[in-house]
Amino acid sequence: MGKSRENALESYLERLLEHLLKLSYWESEKQYCLRDWKSEIRNFREQIKKIIRKNPALKNKIELIWAEIYPVRISVMRELFDIPDSAEISLNNALSDDWFPD
Repeated sequence: MGKSRENALESYLERLLEHLLKLSYWESEKQYCLRDWKSEIRNFREQIKKIIRKNPALKNKIELIWAEIYPVRISVMRELFDIPDSAEISLNNALSDDWFPD
């Protein structure tokens, strides 16, 4: 059960990062998808909190998971739109309920 929860956490972190990157850099789609992306971001944040609440030991792994998925997700999303080399979304910002990219 623990590994499936860790896999779920990783998946939600990946989806969260993807949507934050879309919101940050996919200008041609932003006007059409903004509300949907923000709604998805809120949902992913809630699911991540729920997993951590039910599996507190995973809180110790979240930074490692983020560090592992971050460069992969950047690479994958660059297939869809331009992402500058200076792009940075911190884990703290990603998980903050009130933070959305400009």
